[in-house]
Amino acid sequence: PQSRGWLIALFWIIFNLGGVAGGLLQFALNYTNQGASASPASYFAFVAAMLLGALVAPCVLAPPASVVREDGTSVSFEQAASPWEELTAALQAVGDPFVKRNLLFFLASNWFYTYNFSGFNASQFNMRTRGLNSALFWGAQMLAAWLFGAMMDLPVPPLERARRGAALVVA
Repeated sequence: PQSRGWLIALFWIIFNLGGVAGGLLQFALNYTNQGASASPASYFAFVAAMLLGALVAPCVLAPPASVVREDGTSVSFEQAASPWEELTAALQAVGDPFVKRNLLFFLASNWFYTYNFSGFNASQFNMRTRGLNSALFWGAQMLAAWLFGAMMDLPVPPLERARRGAALVVA
């Protein structure tokens, strides 16, 4: 509980690292491109990066049985009996009242990316600057996650933490 903010921030930083890397890759590969569309090399580079990630990920992930928490307890990991059982459990989770209440928020939280990156960026920037814009956008999310995570872990009363969080949002 005392490091929950940092762990959420770490997840968000890792999650957005792909966007930063993709934006920088697009920026570098299209540095001399003044046109509105990406070079063919961009597509090959993205496919190569995804294949590399798919091959490297199993090599660097720790087996769940070897993960130990800070308090010394092991992480329990339930193996699904079959893909069908896993699908059934996922569908049951969608039926949970909490998920039903928040489904519109879940959908709305990512809806605007299409308009940000395809509508606004495409009309305002060329291919090179779109890559840089994308890298800076995701980098800003990483910085914000770090700031909010650090603030959430401060040893202050919850009301004071809420005030600081609201001030950070407004700033």
